Amino acid sequence: MNSQAESAVKKLARLPLNTVCANCGTVQRHGFSTVCIKYLTFVCNMCKTSHQAVSHRCKSLTMSSWTQGEVLQLKKHGNDYARNVWLATAPTIGSGGRPKQGDDVNVFKRFVIKVYEEKKYYSEPDGNGNGNGNGNADGDADSSSIYVTGSKDKLIRIFHSTTHALIHTLEGHDNAVTSLSWLPCGDGGIGIGGHGWILISGSWDGTAKLWYIPHTVTVATSMDTALCRCIATLPGHENTVSVVGLPSDPSNSNITRLATGSAGIAQGNVISEHKIRLWEITLTPLTTLTPPNNNKSAPTASVQLKNTVGNDHNGPIRGVAYDALSSMLLSCSNDGTVKVRDAHSGEAIATLSFHTGGGQPPMLLHVASMGDGNVIACAEDGTVVVWNMVEMNQVGGGGGGGGGSSYKPQVIPHPNTVWKIIPLDKAYAGDFATACHDGMIRIFTTNSTRMASDADRAAFASAVEAAKAKSSTGPSAEEIAGLPKWEMNTTNPGKSEGQVMVFNKNGKAIAAQWSAASRAWIEVGEVTGRNENAGTIDGVQYDHVFPIEMDAAGGAVQKFQI
Repeated sequence: MNSQAESAVKKLARLPLNTVCANCGTVQRHGFSTVCIKYLTFVCNMCKTSHQAVSHRCKSLTMSSWTQGEVLQLKKHGNDYARNVWLATAPTIGSGGRPKQGDDVNVFKRFVIKVYEEKKYYSEPDGNGNGNGNGNADGDADSSSIYVTGSKDKLIRIFHSTTHALIHTLEGHDNAVTSLSWLPCGDGGIGIGGHGWILISGSWDGTAKLWYIPHTVTVATSMDTALCRCIATLPGHENTVSVVGLPSDPSNSNITRLATGSAGIAQGNVISEHKIRLWEITLTPLTTLTPPNNNKSAPTASVQLKNTVGNDHNGPIRGVAYDALSSMLLSCSNDGTVKVRDAHSGEAIATLSFHTGGGQPPMLLHVASMGDGNVIACAEDGTVVVWNMVEMNQVGGGGGGGGGSSYKPQVIPHPNTVWKIIPLDKAYAGDFATACHDGMIRIFTTNSTRMASDADRAAFASAVEAAKAKSSTGPSAEEIAGLPKWEMNTTNPGKSEGQVMVFNKNGKAIAAQWSAASRAWIEVGEVTGRNENAGTIDGVQYDHVFPIEMDAAGGAVQKFQI
């Protein structure tokens, strides 16, 4: 331990400008006992908890070791720097959502997210460490300087976020890549010195993988792509895997966590063994940290399965997410519900549901947290659902109007299946984007200054109504009677992974997908409408299948719709 550095940090903590918490104004005359390393500020206990909730690494003045390098960084930054830069345009303490001493911890958490994650009040620093009034600039390097995609061709591709140039391709999965997430990372989050990111991927091959991506891949003159590599594999999942990174251990930045969800396996005509798994990842940090040319090795990772929760959904798990405000894990399923879970045990503590006026709710394909108390999910029938957790807790119940609950979530219909929802950040915090099967990306906002024109909103409403009218005519009873019986599906195995076939189940046309791993058909939904792009799959003509694109003979693409 460097006693000289530790003494210097304690002296900095007692400087008058550092004895007032930058976020909430709490005063500690003898100095605070914690430093938020990512933003180099001395913080009160409530702000420490709030920073840790979103994986901002914090260190104790007395229980941690310190280096002269950290002392120099704290001298350059500190609480006054944060007030001038990160909080340059923030409201006064106790107003506009900015917490004051004695407020509920959720007020602190919301504000920390707005300030540091969304950069809502940020102003680019000048040479003296003062804000220059340029608003929400990008600031330090983080994962926003790149973006990654996963594909059916088993590959993960890394692109530059400004030029959109392909930087590198990651290979290693044996089937389609279905889910991507970042581990808490960057400037101290996992103890690799701020010189790289850890990407998590999930796949139809039943595994999740961890990938190290050095920051130098974004530098055109020194693209150290040789260090992009898989550093761990998490095997043993039941078919396709959904992934999400969780906050790291506040007492040890080399230990971080993630959650995975699996789609389950077919046992007879029932899908079971869909599970939530909680994992602990111990990272061995890099020892040579002089970018861009001296990083000669990627970090290593050891993986430990900490907990498993199985079969508490009534269908395959299709997505997982983390809500930083409540510190809860979320999962969505084909059963049309979202489970709110303890992020350490994985046990469900609440269920979010909704009713669309029909029978069974549609399958939920993805779930996300807005970070402000709103949870959003999207469905195969084109529904996007928004639950406001604060309002819901005030009236009681899990939404949907069932079980005596008076709370009803907001439902936003789309013209077709919505596969993905992405919350936006920084200048667009509070907005989210939807990826619809009609080939359109749409952005939704509560900010009146960013709303679409009347003409655009009318066109969207017309497209929804047209799709609704078109889908109201499903297959006839005669057509359904001619389909193979679901009870006999075990005698009709698929010919390839992902093959789609329609069956007659209790007088309804249902689409199923072949899983080579389970050697079984997995039910994916009821056929409710006609498809103008009907075609032939494996020599059988289908009019009604769920919305995917499949390769056909001669290189053509068949489009289908539930």
